[in-house]
Amino acid sequence: MKTGEAWKKLAFKERLFVKWMMERAERKEKASMNSRQRSFAVATMVFASIVLWLGTHPALGAEIPVPKDFSYEETKPLGPVPFSHKFHVTEKKLQCPECHVKPKLFEMKKLAASPQMKMANLNEGEFCGTCHNGTKAFATKDAKA
Repeated sequence: MKTGEAWKKLAFKERLFVKWMMERAERKEKASMNSRQRSFAVATMVFASIVLWLGTHPALGAEIPVPKDFSYEETKPLGPVPFSHKFHVTEKKLQCPECHVKPKLFEMKKLAASPQMKMANLNEGEFCGTCHNGTKAFATKDAKA
C-alpha cells in the first residue's frame, strides 16, 4: 500500500492528529537547534569569564612575598617576643590561611592583635597559643627570656 492510499484511508481526526504530530516534531527539531546554539553561547560566555578572571588575578600558585620579621612588644615577663613569618612558612611549612583565615587567629594587618596579645591569653590557647601548646610546637608557658 502506498503512502497516499494509507493517508486516504485514515479518518479525518486521525489525519489531523498525524499532521499535528509531524508539525510538532518539526518545531522540536528547530527548537533543539536553538537550544544547541544557546548552549554554545553560554559555554562561550563561561569560558570568556574564566579567561577574564584569570587575567585580573595573580597566577595561581604565584609566590606571595613573606612579610618581614617583627616583635610583639610585651614588657612582662619576657620582653619583646620576635615573630618570623619566614620561619613559619619555610621551616614549618605553614600556609597563610592556617593562621589568617580558618581559624582566624590573626588579622592580615601588622600587629593588629597586639593590645590583646598578652602571655596570659597565649597560655590559655589564644593567638600563638593555639599551636604553641606543647603538642604542635613548644608551649608558651615554657618560653624563657
